[in-house]
Amino acid sequence: MAGIEIAVDVTRDDISPALRALARRMGSMKTPLGEMARGLKTSTMKRFEGAVGPVIVGNRGVATSWLGAKWKPLADATIAKRRKHSSKPLMDTGTLMRSVNAIATDNEIHVGTNHEIATGVSPAIHQLGGKAGRGHKVTIPARPFLGIDDGDRKMMAQVATSYLGARL
Repeated sequence: MAGIEIAVDVTRDDISPALRALARRMGSMKTPLGEMARGLKTSTMKRFEGAVGPVIVGNRGVATSWLGAKWKPLADATIAKRRKHSSKPLMDTGTLMRSVNAIATDNEIHVGTNHEIATGVSPAIHQLGGKAGRGHKVTIPARPFLGIDDGDRKMMAQVATSYLGARL
């Protein structure tokens, strides 16, 4: 089954100094990483509800990434074809959103889905955009739902700092 995920390896990632310090002090980080994974899943759900990608803030508080953009609205023809005729991108039945899972190991977090949109069609087409359909004649715009944005980084740093303080 096709799928898409993001992974964070706290032993190699530069998310925050607090995470690196916590990784050095603890043998297993499964408990704090589990808390972070739940937070990342929650922020992913909010992206579906708000129809917006992860927001990456740059200079002067301005979103600097295309990921932070509102998702492109659905075409009228697409809405007409949908089972529930919903105009919310990626939310006609909610199956894709409900399929997102988050898993923590001793040093990694994985957030993603292996839900096939249709037989042989990966959810990556929605995350990244691209050509689809018979003969790849339909262009699907990117509607990124996975990602770690500035709010997620802050949450992860707060969790790490909290656990690090408890271990001192």
